Amino acid sequence: MDTLKKFAKYIIWIVLFWIFTDVLIFFGLNANYEKINTSSNSNTPSQVEIEQAEATLVNGRIKGKIKNDGEEDLNGKYMKVDLYSPRDVLLGTKYMEISNLEKGASDDFELFFKAQDVDHYDISFVDKIEEKADDFIDKGIKGIKNFKINTEFMDRKLTNAELFYFLVVLAILGV
Repeated sequence: MDTLKKFAKYIIWIVLFWIFTDVLIFFGLNANYEKINTSSNSNTPSQVEIEQAEATLVNGRIKGKIKNDGEEDLNGKYMKVDLYSPRDVLLGTKYMEISNLEKGASDDFELFFKAQDVDHYDISFVDKIEEKADDFIDKGIKGIKNFKINTEFMDRKLTNAELFYFLVVLAILGV
């Protein structure tokens, strides 16, 4: 009976530790996201309603709703999201296909992107994905042309969450 109680205590401690780490990971990841806005000269279509647009230093997410209630039918088109730095430099473009959206219907969307130091974005609808020779398309080392190292992050100050993680890592390493 004594070993059964001890075994039950260990299981309870393991479950509590698992829940505690899940909560810490959730808040730790979401603390790094900062709100981003549409660009000042943006002509965001009325069919798009953005509920959440956030970015970290290296990635981000945009959540919202697309309504197919405009003059133009959106079914079969692409939503184009241009991502810009604080200095209005185009960092990348992300496309999302709009399919199976009947006239008058609406649908939720969630768009994830990987781009460094995104400050604002611009949304538009296009008929097809535009491919440019100068755009970065991940084809491995052979596909990279005019590679340039981005040093903008060196001028940036650490956020409280980043400083906290840095101190935790130092404490774990025993430095």
